[in-house]
Amino acid sequence: MDNPEAASNVLSQAEVEAILASVTSAPEASAPVVGNKSKAGATHSVQAYDFRSPVFLTPGELRRLRIRHEEFVRGLSASISLYLRMEFLLQMSKLETISYRNMLESLPVPSHLTLFRLNPLHGICLLDVSPRLGLTMIDRMLGGPGHSVKNEREFTDIEKEVLQNIIGLVLKEYAASWLRYQKLDWEIIEHENTARFLKIVEPDEVMLFLEMEARFGDCVSSLRLIIPYQTIENLVDQIMKEISQDQLKSPALGLPANLAAPLYSVPVPVSAHWNGFSISLRELKNLSIGDTLWLEPSKCQSATVQLGALPKFSANVKRDHRNLSLVLNSKLT
Repeated sequence: MDNPEAASNVLSQAEVEAILASVTSAPEASAPVVGNKSKAGATHSVQAYDFRSPVFLTPGELRRLRIRHEEFVRGLSASISLYLRMEFLLQMSKLETISYRNMLESLPVPSHLTLFRLNPLHGICLLDVSPRLGLTMIDRMLGGPGHSVKNEREFTDIEKEVLQNIIGLVLKEYAASWLRYQKLDWEIIEHENTARFLKIVEPDEVMLFLEMEARFGDCVSSLRLIIPYQTIENLVDQIMKEISQDQLKSPALGLPANLAAPLYSVPVPVSAHWNGFSISLRELKNLSIGDTLWLEPSKCQSATVQLGALPKFSANVKRDHRNLSLVLNSKLT
């Protein structure tokens, strides 16, 4: 080359092979990358973050949502039991946020999917009923025992119409569970037998996934409720704001400042207890009226003062010619 500076920037074949070898032997992307120590001596580490499966809810929000949905599950179990006139047990088995792509991969095939809306909220939600559970409930509603249904098949048109009564009951209960924060009306859009070709949101959209284990007769199967998080995000915010307001409004515990308040007139029994001696059951059985019990003076110099049945203070015992008194010296925790 005519330009010597440009020629010096060209890598040789050996240098290129060395760079490729270092890239090939680099650690995997999921492994933590540990940096150098800072000036203060602390070591910083970098962890890989999966943006396709984010942790969307804080532990506090997830805990409040779990409490809210456990109340919904208990109410739904009672409502379906009354409707079918047979015990229908429901128990929450899973409540989490999951991407729409992963949710589609987790749903079994075949399944009975109901697409519905919670007006006036935006977004399409899903209710998944396993075929065996649906057929068992249909058998009960048509006069059967609701027992020994082993089929796993798609529903006929008549069976879909019969099952829609139960589906409507589930959606009604779920809409009513949010009534404290907003009045919701449910609307069924359509039914599908597979989720493979559904595209109600983008693949990376975060969904709230509620899975319930149902026990009906000899059938143990699942009932799933899948809702886009954006649909109920405003409702979750209202729950968290309500908790913050309750914490601010909660009065501080303690006695009233006014000494003339009725609370100060409540009588509280006070008693003092000594641990002066021990006695066997045989000796206790032989006791009779008139016997004398000797107390050790060294152990009678301190006592425990109880307010009601709770020990509250330790005290020193003082005696004069006529009186016996207690001097409080410490408070018991």
